[in-house]
Amino acid sequence: MPQYDWAKMAPREPVAWFAEHMEETLRRNDHKGGWDDCSTRWLLSRLHEELDELAESMSGRCGCREADCPHVLLTPWDMANKDRVIQEATDVANFAMMIADKARHAALRAKGVDV
Repeated sequence: MPQYDWAKMAPREPVAWFAEHMEETLRRNDHKGGWDDCSTRWLLSRLHEELDELAESMSGRCGCREADCPHVLLTPWDMANKDRVIQEATDVANFAMMIADKARHAALRAKGVDV
């Protein structure tokens, strides 16, 4: 597993920005108790649900039912709510991180490390 000297290698700006979003979302959900007791199967199921929500947030559906919809020339990305896209991407990343964290702990236990 990679070990980084954060003093010598600061994360790239987009990584640091995204990590802040991840941490903010995790803290907002601290009342739920964390993921230690969650099965990897359940976490993977939630990851798939969040991935579906991310795809939906990027679809840019306008909901316009007019035959001459003024949005017809816009791409789905043009119409997507970017704040929602960021939040859904953050949710996807957090569930992926939770799975990776459980895998990391399992790998350490397999090496005899108490975690």
